[in-house]
Amino acid sequence: MDACALCGGRDLEDLFSQTDFVYHTTDETFLHARCRGCGLMFIRKRPTPAAMGRYYPSSCIFYRPGKEVFSFLPACRELAERNQGDDLDLVARKR
Repeated sequence: MDACALCGGRDLEDLFSQTDFVYHTTDETFLHARCRGCGLMFIRKRPTPAAMGRYYPSSCIFYRPGKEVFSFLPACRELAERNQGDDLDLVARKR
């Protein structure tokens, strides 16, 4: 990805590479970047919507098969309602 999906900025900072430490569905390495314009952090080479099922099990609340738009906030609300703060803590510890 050469531009930020949020603001369209092209001033990107590569941060780190990482494998799938949560679901262990692949040995691929993913390059994480940050937009210097708005601060959004994202994976540089995002999987296509058709490929998402290879990376996220059906139990994952962040992936909804059949929906092309990924929505982080509803997933965060669902985690809070289910009182599973450990999931969010895991993400925060890996930053």
